[in-house]
Amino acid sequence: MMESIILFILLIFLVGLNNSCIRIIRKNPNLISGFKMSADRKQRVYDIIFIDSLVKYFRIANIVTLCGGIAGILCDSNILYYLSLILPIFIASFFAYSRRKGNYKINTILFTLFFMFSIVFFPIIYLCYTDLEINIDNDKISVGGIYGQNIPLSDIKSVNLCMSLPEIDIRTNGFSLFETHLGHFRTKDNKNIMLFAHSKECFICINQMDGMTYYISYKNSNSTECLFFKMRDRIKKRNKIIKQ
Repeated sequence: MMESIILFILLIFLVGLNNSCIRIIRKNPNLISGFKMSADRKQRVYDIIFIDSLVKYFRIANIVTLCGGIAGILCDSNILYYLSLILPIFIASFFAYSRRKGNYKINTILFTLFFMFSIVFFPIIYLCYTDLEINIDNDKISVGGIYGQNIPLSDIKSVNLCMSLPEIDIRTNGFSLFETHLGHFRTKDNKNIMLFAHSKECFICINQMDGMTYYISYKNSNSTECLFFKMRDRIKKRNKIIKQ
């Protein structure tokens, strides 16, 4: 619930910021980067048409951003929410600048907009489609990636195979998109857990001595099961060596 409130506040802030930009553009077009109202009478007509189009497209984009953002929050869809924040303004700018007559800087502007969009969007897609990175050695389990962790075998209380995740209440410092869940989360029963999950079923549940719990899964369930048996055997072997 708290996460939804934060996302809604961010959405309203962005929509309000875009609306303020629209007002500023209307009152003082010369503040637009790379644009200046021409002194030439004929070109000035085209400039006014361009400003009207830019404002029109930005207003439509703002409505789409608001509706798409709310839909993303209600459907708990990160991809819909973040695309609603980014894509409408990008498309609005693209259409406005592509239809402006006498604009010799159009290619540079569009390339810049595409580059800015790529910086935000493609890392999200990368996180979504990469699989689990994990390595098991004699004393620890190493999980790679943006939220990577080293889990000492000596700190592990138990390892189990389960078919579902606990009910998540909020992402405290995590990322979710489709079946990918990475980072720190809090469950409905107020327990902090870490997820390195890339599927909707079959997870390895690792419970530490200090109460911390990890859920790990590959995209493929068979790979997750193989990892579980390998992990369990390595822990048993280590415990056997210690007892000897």
